Amino acid sequence: MIIICITFSLSMFYLSTNAVVYTLNKKEVEDFSESILNRSILLMKQINFAISKSNNINESATCSKEYINKLREILWPQRFIKDIGYINKDMLLCTALWGDDVPPEKLSNNYKSVEHGKGLWFLGVNSRVLGGENIYVINNLGKVRTSS
Repeated sequence: MIIICITFSLSMFYLSTNAVVYTLNKKEVEDFSESILNRSILLMKQINFAISKSNNINESATCSKEYINKLREILWPQRFIKDIGYINKDMLLCTALWGDDVPPEKLSNNYKSVEHGKGLWFLGVNSRVLGGENIYVINNLGKVRTSS
């Protein structure tokens, strides 16, 4: 009888401990999920802002000093966008941060592309210049999302 009481008490203690841990973890997971959602919303707002501003750039002079300066003006106030670059046929030609100081870089073919809005997300891109893994491309402009 004593063994049954001890077993029952330990089982109840174990179940109540698991219930408390579950409740605490549930709150943490909900908070984390909410912060990721908020960050994603801010990122998409910044991308939309950058897209609207990039429509005013003269594309006939791509990668010129004036073009790169315009990209920099768009990039600087953005918190979640690492860089903005000009991409043509999977070739990165220049970026706001690097300018035209880097040779054209072919983006790897190992990324997954997902349509979103009027553009494409390139997921898992391996780029030495951009430093990000996920790039949103619209109208030949790539906006690099932060990975953290």
